[in-house]
Amino acid sequence: MKGPLMELAQSVAPDKIRVLTVPFANKRLQMAHGIRNTTTDIIVFADDDAIWPPTLLPSVLSCFEDQQVGGVGTSQRVKPCGNRMTVWEVLAAFRLTIRNIEIASSTHIDGGIPCLSGRTAAYRTVILKDPDFLHGFTNDFWLGKYHLNSGDDKFLTRWMVSHGWNTYVQVHKDAELLSTMKPNWRFLKQVLRWTRNTWRSDFRSIFTERHVWTRHPYVAYTMVDKFINPLTLMVGPVLVSVLIAKSTKHVDDGGYHLPAWYVPPYPQNSVLDTDKQEHYCIMGCLANNHSCSQVTASFMAAPFTYHLCSRLDRFRLLLVSPSFVPITKDNTDQ
Repeated sequence: MKGPLMELAQSVAPDKIRVLTVPFANKRLQMAHGIRNTTTDIIVFADDDAIWPPTLLPSVLSCFEDQQVGGVGTSQRVKPCGNRMTVWEVLAAFRLTIRNIEIASSTHIDGGIPCLSGRTAAYRTVILKDPDFLHGFTNDFWLGKYHLNSGDDKFLTRWMVSHGWNTYVQVHKDAELLSTMKPNWRFLKQVLRWTRNTWRSDFRSIFTERHVWTRHPYVAYTMVDKFINPLTLMVGPVLVSVLIAKSTKHVDDGGYHLPAWYVPPYPQNSVLDTDKQEHYCIMGCLANNHSCSQVTASFMAAPFTYHLCSRLDRFRLLLVSPSFVPITKDNTDQ
């Protein structure tokens, strides 16, 4: 593999590009090897499928004028592999669009971000050359026994938070990169890997390290929300289905009706006692064959009284009040 890369480097810029290798394929080892051989003040990591606009690098580097900024990310957009996007690429585009909104919001709300995406991210070299970082980065274990290779971007983001460095994301066209996604069902495997890394890392951020609670509370909230989302996604439709099924039955037969939905029946031969105006709320109307009547209702939300009078040939008003007791026509004169 080194041969083709060396040929490519020689053909592009032999005095500026160096090809380094590690004994076996391991992304974190490759990144650590590159860090040790870096002499510049800023290190930029980029995936091989990331396509930069000419303005991306200057836009990213400008953020480091703030000496407290340790890492900078970018917004992203999907580049179709063919002439048109497949369904899988459309789903990926939705995912990236939502991510762009989330990172822009969190950056401007409390200055944090859940993850500086590994597709392209820049860091201060002095942070990454720290021996403690290199040791932790290449010896990251889940549950103390599973050696992690993926999830490098989440580790880098957590390191920024736990060591007091600020992060920033450039969300505008000058810093928006293009990235290709799997145009077929294999995109689901990518999502599974991303989700697995997110759950592992966010669990550490929330429950183990806990720095995010004090430094970036909004980011902590979004992390907790991601834990709850799968549960509500499954339980929500089931609960709605149960309520719909129960709402078709009478309460005496085991049905259930939310109190806010309940409208008690209005006696057919009753009228309102206008001398005892209560706080009534007109909830709706039902089909019925009744002649019109003078209805006076006083609303809690308004300082005045509505006088409603119309010929309701096929509808009657339903009025609900905790203190309302219908008065029949037989005793209206009493």
